[in-house]
Amino acid sequence: MQENCTSNPSPKERRKAKRASQSRAGTHGIWDNIGYLLRNIARRYPALLCMMVVEIAAGVAAPAFGIYLPKLAADLALGQTALAPAQTALLLGGVAFIMAVVYGARDIAGRGKYMHYNFVRQDLAHEVYYKSLECDFPVVERAEGQAWFARAQMTLLNGDWSCTSRMVVALMTIATSTLSFLLYSGILATLNPLIVVLLLGLSALNSLALRYARRYSLARREEAAVLENRLGYVEEEARDVRAGKDIRLYGMAGWFTALRERLMDDYSQVRRDIAARDFRAALVDALLLLLRDGAAYAYLIYQATQGRIGAGDFVLYAGAIAGFGGFISGIVGQFGLLQDASERMNDVRSFLEQSNAPDPADPLPPPQGMPSIEFRDVCFSYDGEHNVLDHLSFSLVPGERLALVGVNGAGKTTIVKLLCGLYAPDSGTILLGGVDAARLRRADRFALFSPVFQDVALFPFSLAENVSLRPMWETDLARAANCLTRAGLGACTGDGGLARPVSREISDDGWNFSGGEQQKLLLARALYKDAPIMVLDEPTSALDPIAESQTYEQFDLLARGKTALYISHRLASTRFCDRVLLISGGRVQEEGTHESLLRAGGEYAHMFQVQSQYYQKGAEEA
Repeated sequence: MQENCTSNPSPKERRKAKRASQSRAGTHGIWDNIGYLLRNIARRYPALLCMMVVEIAAGVAAPAFGIYLPKLAADLALGQTALAPAQTALLLGGVAFIMAVVYGARDIAGRGKYMHYNFVRQDLAHEVYYKSLECDFPVVERAEGQAWFARAQMTLLNGDWSCTSRMVVALMTIATSTLSFLLYSGILATLNPLIVVLLLGLSALNSLALRYARRYSLARREEAAVLENRLGYVEEEARDVRAGKDIRLYGMAGWFTALRERLMDDYSQVRRDIAARDFRAALVDALLLLLRDGAAYAYLIYQATQGRIGAGDFVLYAGAIAGFGGFISGIVGQFGLLQDASERMNDVRSFLEQSNAPDPADPLPPPQGMPSIEFRDVCFSYDGEHNVLDHLSFSLVPGERLALVGVNGAGKTTIVKLLCGLYAPDSGTILLGGVDAARLRRADRFALFSPVFQDVALFPFSLAENVSLRPMWETDLARAANCLTRAGLGACTGDGGLARPVSREISDDGWNFSGGEQQKLLLARALYKDAPIMVLDEPTSALDPIAESQTYEQFDLLARGKTALYISHRLASTRFCDRVLLISGGRVQEEGTHESLLRAGGEYAHMFQVQSQYYQKGAEEA
């Protein structure tokens, strides 16, 4: 058993730090999230803030007119006002005009608000998308980072039910309902203050019933979300073209159907449980509504029959009672939606607030020319407990060609990630040209490498832009064509080929490259960058041995005059390198040339013999 890095925090300390980090993420309170949203609106779309204020004011004024106008009409009809006909007509006309203005302002503000709060949502969605492209690589590679991005993206791609839209609507409804509630309470208090107390008490009981149902729904929301994800996964697998042949040849339709039905039954049961709680809460709501409004109306009728209020006042108070409960329900219901939207806003903010590792405060200038490379006692772990690299040390002199080989999981690709600066070592030092790589600016460090990674990354842009990885107006087309020709794709540079996108998904005339052609495109990309260090990280694993050997030979030819690092699990592909390092257990276990390692008869020689027999047998069977 190899010793762990003594300078690393203990596994217990790492788990504690991880939990602390997770507990800090997404813990903004509802008022903090409201302030965050309103600040964004005020800064970017002040017109939306004005429309919200106008709609709230009109939303309070409109129902007020709605209960006062019938009172006025009743008083005029019963002759309880001493106005001349002309004055009556003028009064009614004025009220009608004001109502038209109020309703018109509310409609205009509402329509304009809808467009603008969609802009707010789109802006945040753009920020999330951009953050996913520029955040530190560990955030997007690790499962928790992918989950953060998925939650942040989905809550903003939900249209009118996205967190920003729901928060705007809920805030406005709560503000309108609260102001209207205060107005109606004042009106009813003139009838009898105890009426207000009664309505408030029964409304509070109603709110508790609705809150009980909502808390139950929130408690089981995670369970429903898990089942939704599983259903989505099963349905996606069933539609996957790559699995279509196996599903049909092996008669798996019934199997998939049974699995989907089982998950659907579980999901439906959760939804039924939630619906049952909602129904009970709605039943309590209806009973309390009957009791609340029934008692208020009974008292109002009693006052009218005793001659204590006139017909106009009766109409006014009846309208106030009818609207009172609606405003309470609106406040309670929308506050629940506001809480839910705030929780989803936390998903957005927790992703946007993931901070990138800063550049060093006192950066050093990057090395010039072809830098040497040295790993000095480097340790690294993805989970804080199991070291992938354990006190790893090796070096390359400028212009050297070095091969890293080993079984899958030996840590070869991790070495590349650390070398390029995508991850930082837990301990130890990486030197580039004798300079501690941690003291370099990120951009300066990235500029030192022309990598060809294991995963082929082609982008939905033009062929020239896929070579330069720059916008077309920043791309040297002659240089891009030259690099493609040197990489073996010269036939693609004529007849507007440089402008054709490398995707059939966004253009019918897009390039559709084979696996070997994709590798050549990646070589052209590395040539275009022309960095002093070239890295080939096992990009040919999907190719046959002959095609892989040809690709490595071509890469070696194109990498002349540079420091080159080759990673492969097929040992014969790197026999041309100056040195070969066999990585095992997070350390260098064997070192030498291809021939010297074969003569040594160690693990490298055994792996080479096994691979040779395997490929020879495959060739004979073919």
